[in-house]
Amino acid sequence: AYRIIPWMCWKYDIKGYLYWCVNFWNENPWQNTMNTKWGQNGNGLLYYPGKDGPVTSIRLEATRDGIEDYEYLYLLNKKVKEMEAKELDAAGKTSLEKAKKLLRIDNFIVESMSEYTQNENIIYKRRAEIAEAIQDIDRISSGKPSENIQVTEDFSNTVTAEGGKNFGKLGELTFELYRGGAFQI
Repeated sequence: AYRIIPWMCWKYDIKGYLYWCVNFWNENPWQNTMNTKWGQNGNGLLYYPGKDGPVTSIRLEATRDGIEDYEYLYLLNKKVKEMEAKELDAAGKTSLEKAKKLLRIDNFIVESMSEYTQNENIIYKRRAEIAEAIQDIDRISSGKPSENIQVTEDFSNTVTAEGGKNFGKLGELTFELYRGGAFQI
């Protein structure tokens, strides 16, 4: 519910939203998050008091993710406008139309201010499609041909980061791979 708010803002051309309070602690929120007289769980509570300062809530992190989704939409919209001013070949026109479609928030994502998807995978998939469209427009704008990238990495030996620092308790290296394709370890 918190992540979808920026998607709603995009769909209905709302330029911002106000969250009335982020640290409404009239009692210990670690023991009771029903902290308002109207009994809404976590309302006005995006941070919890911590020994060393505020501690973020999952609600705040979901809000941040939604704002990042909005930034992707904003960036794609900017690139679409730039692309519309250019002479495009057939592939460019196809990419432009695909990008424009991604900027429209379908009803299966947000149907109204009170009805929206509860399936996080729909949001993840749309965000990945938006990111791919941004990259596609950048590629077309730069005049670079489409390429099929394949990366093969051998992780049979211990991986140490630059500067000799490892990650995680067991020296794990984590990463994400976007744009589909095959991945082998």
